Amino acid sequence: MVVFCPSFDERQNSIEVILLKKVRFVERCEISSNALYRYVLQVRIAPEDLPERKLVVIQKNPSIADENETDATARRVENWARLKGFTTVVYLNLFAYRSTDPKKLNAYPYNKIVGERNNETLKNEINREDTVIIGWGNASDINKTMYMKRAREVHQLVLKAHGRVCIVGEMTKEGYPRHGLLWRNQYDVKQVRDNKQFSYL
Repeated sequence: MVVFCPSFDERQNSIEVILLKKVRFVERCEISSNALYRYVLQVRIAPEDLPERKLVVIQKNPSIADENETDATARRVENWARLKGFTTVVYLNLFAYRSTDPKKLNAYPYNKIVGERNNETLKNEINREDTVIIGWGNASDINKTMYMKRAREVHQLVLKAHGRVCIVGEMTKEGYPRHGLLWRNQYDVKQVRDNKQFSYL
């Protein structure tokens, strides 16, 4: 059964302000000293005088987005978030290893691509008062066994830390939460209560 998240509440006035005064600045970007890992990217997308409504998004792995650059997924997620009245987006990932081509993750051991600080970061960043979305999409070219293992680990971590699991739009045909790049404006946040919908569980 899929139901709307009870924490999701569109504030029309705030949305109008957010869309009128299009804001984007990076508040926080946590990258490893060797620049191979990005653990957190936090972006403010609304004027600072608006009350904070934080959207936490857990994606697949970081691409090029950092304090200086953005990418296609971040642009899509942030445009969607503005329409829904969020003021801040926090990006987290299944795998903290940075790569523009997820297929390249297959060349490294599992623990290396997860990142030694990643689980701790996920636990610290997930707050029950925020809207937390899992949006890592299908495995694509990543080793499926490895991908399912990691998706299962993070899914359980989110459930334990946040008490519920939410997605945007519908599940993919392969049984994964829809990737942020594929979020459409008409999609809303939904809570998924039936674990059978997730192929990796």
